[in-house]
Amino acid sequence: MIISYKYNFIYFRPKKTGSSTIATVLRANLGNDDVDHKDSASGEGKEHAHTEAKEIRKMVSDEFWKRAFKFTSELHPYYNAGALTYYRIGKRGKSFRAETIPFD
Repeated sequence: MIISYKYNFIYFRPKKTGSSTIATVLRANLGNDDVDHKDSASGEGKEHAHTEAKEIRKMVSDEFWKRAFKFTSELHPYYNAGALTYYRIGKRGKSFRAETIPFD
């Protein structure tokens, strides 16, 4: 999640959508009062990186919530299908060939 008071936006970071790349670009010009919960290798901020909107709502004033531009990102459905196939089948050591995927 990134909250930018300087540029008046809230970026909601969904999991497994390339949100780390988008967040890296957005971080380049954040102001001193902006909030950035990043997913770092050390784990710092990791529990807040993918915070739900209802939790972010509690962190900001009513005035800012109403005026801020709120946005998120989503992968193309074909990429999601590929990731799902990898995590559900590929991680179990099975092949990606069509004949090994049950379609019933």
